Amino acid sequence: MERALELPDATIADQSWSTARKKELLLVREGFLDLLIGENVQAWSPEAQEEYFDRFALVARVGIQCHSRAGGNPE
Repeated sequence: MERALELPDATIADQSWSTARKKELLLVREGFLDLLIGENVQAWSPEAQEEYFDRFALVARVGIQCHSRAGGNPE
């Protein structure tokens, strides 16, 4: 579990990320920990987590494809 938290924790600590993005990461981190070691107060099942992240992956893929066709930078 410690290894699973390294990337989000490093990203949260990075000062170049916006507050809104950090807030989203903190919410995901909290939900992840609640599911694994808490009482799952948020009732966030592994299936719900997968659906949540799949939506971000889809948006990222579509955004990258749109920028690639336009010759722009996806960032």
